[in-house]
Amino acid sequence: MKRPRRSVAISLFVALAVASAFVVAIAGCSGRNGEASTSASKGLDASQVKDDDLKTLNVGSDLYPPFVYTDECGDIVGLDVEILTEALARIGYKPKYQLIDWEKK
Repeated sequence: MKRPRRSVAISLFVALAVASAFVVAIAGCSGRNGEASTSASKGLDASQVKDDDLKTLNVGSDLYPPFVYTDECGDIVGLDVEILTEALARIGYKPKYQLIDWEKK
């Protein structure tokens, strides 16, 4: 059975639209990030970057041990804190952690 000409045209249009959306999505993901990744573009490890060279990013969280908790000195520590501190250092930021008490909000 032969497909009507209009059905073929619509199928081609839909295929072209999907392919165009895919190309735009890939192009948008491959852009450069300017100065946000200065330490990453220099090939520096997070341990090699000085805290003075990093921009500060405020991070809010509640206590959820072992991911986020306070130690004996009152510092905010935990698994999430370590991972986020490392990730932010790699892109040129240092975190400033603040506890949020959601029950008081």
